[in-house]
Amino acid sequence: MKILNPKREDYGNRKEYFWLVQSLNVLMNYFNIVQVRVGLLALFQMKNQGYISTKIFKSTVLYLENFHFAYNAITSGRANKFEKIYSNFAINLRLSKNKTEAHSKIDNLLIKPLNDLFPDFELFSRKFILLSFTKKSVHNNLKTKYAVQKLNALFEGDDLFSDVGSIEHICPENDDITFNIGNLILLEEKLNHKAGCLSYIEKKNIYEQSNFKWVEDFVSNNEEWKESSIENRANELAKVYYEKILGKKAQ
Repeated sequence: MKILNPKREDYGNRKEYFWLVQSLNVLMNYFNIVQVRVGLLALFQMKNQGYISTKIFKSTVLYLENFHFAYNAITSGRANKFEKIYSNFAINLRLSKNKTEAHSKIDNLLIKPLNDLFPDFELFSRKFILLSFTKKSVHNNLKTKYAVQKLNALFEGDDLFSDVGSIEHICPENDDITFNIGNLILLEEKLNHKAGCLSYIEKKNIYEQSNFKWVEDFVSNNEEWKESSIENRANELAKVYYEKILGKKAQ
């Protein structure tokens, strides 16, 4: 099924649908949000019938991806809080008689009720800065890798994750603090291999070969890098994620 196990081939390998395949895979296979399926089915049905514009369809699916990352993956919110929202939304959306009505129901019966559940910045940040990437925790690695890919995509101005990027520990891995998201960045896999366990000063020449704008920005703003800087960067990344990716105000 296109929603449960989406593939690019389902959409004729057309690039304009790559974001959708990625987002659905995140919801179904990264976060495993069962309850969202009923809402997605209704959205697909009404989009196919011409009641939802392409722009609104895309913004809604991406909103759901962001909501469930913040609510479920990061702050471990309870699923029963949004189960009725999805069922009520799906029933009522299918009763829409035109685009204006359908778009209004998306806003009032889906987005606004979920916004009421959206974690505030204090809670989101407190949990986000605990993200880490280590061989010891496969489950946590998935969330962290997703967050790093999203941050990299933000800097690239793209919806799609990089196919050539891999997680780089800026300070070489040696204790718990170096596994933290504040010490992580996305780097091309071939460059990551070259960087290995070198010190940051030694890595800089390798980083400068990267085509990723995030890496370029990091190098230009960090003449040196120490473990003592990791916590501050983790907090900065939490704010960037909350405001620039989730579209919320950090207060």
